[in-house]
Amino acid sequence: MISWPGPVTNQLFEPCTIGPVRLRNRSIRAAAFEGMCPGHLPSPELLAYHREVAEGGVGMTTVAYAAVEQSGLSFPHQLWLRPEAVPGLRALTDVVHVYPAAYLPEYARKAGAVRVEINPEERPPRCRSRRTDRTPRSPPERRRGWAR
Repeated sequence: MISWPGPVTNQLFEPCTIGPVRLRNRSIRAAAFEGMCPGHLPSPELLAYHREVAEGGVGMTTVAYAAVEQSGLSFPHQLWLRPEAVPGLRALTDVVHVYPAAYLPEYARKAGAVRVEINPEERPPRCRSRRTDRTPRSPPERRRGWAR
């Protein structure tokens, strides 16, 4: 039998504060790419999806994989954070605050996922070494003594 030093409480549904943000509970929807941003702008479907998540009771929902610049776009229906997206993001804020929940964008930057079909002018980032493959390797000093 397990004994506890005091009463067991479930803090998941208790309000909490993260920096300046007060959440109604500790339940946070993790980022999972929605693909609901045609033209790289928030769509009514994106707003409806996150409204349902907020209405379901989470403290915060995460809008997934939002590119911070055009070179960070990897998918055709990926959110791109730019001035044209502000009205849709404001609407998203208003929708989730009704329940009351918060939302947070997951930022995406240019990385190995750059796709020429999305950004014809972009090239995938180069490795910092002359290696052309991206297989991780241990430095020689860490490999000493390994069975070969």
